[in-house]
Amino acid sequence: LTKHTAFTNFKLYLVQSANPLLPATGLTVACQRSFDSAAFANCTTATATEISGGWYRVDLSADDLNGDSVAFKFTAAGAVQTGFTCVPQPT
Repeated sequence: LTKHTAFTNFKLYLVQSANPLLPATGLTVACQRSFDSAAFANCTTATATEISGGWYRVDLSADDLNGDSVAFKFTAAGAVQTGFTCVPQPT
């Protein structure tokens, strides 16, 4: 990932909170990001689109990658929250 450069089709996988061995499907997944340890805020594309079998995709805009360290979290009712941290490369 490159700082302040859009990244399309970022993929993530979610599992059910009631049974973490099963994929979480048919959910509305909220996408949030935090720059450099600030509070989380919605990503430009605030929800992910389901692909299938617990896999989802979201387009990250240049604004979503405009930090030296960016944490992402993905939440949905009925799913275990997932997230990751990245250090975008300079442009």
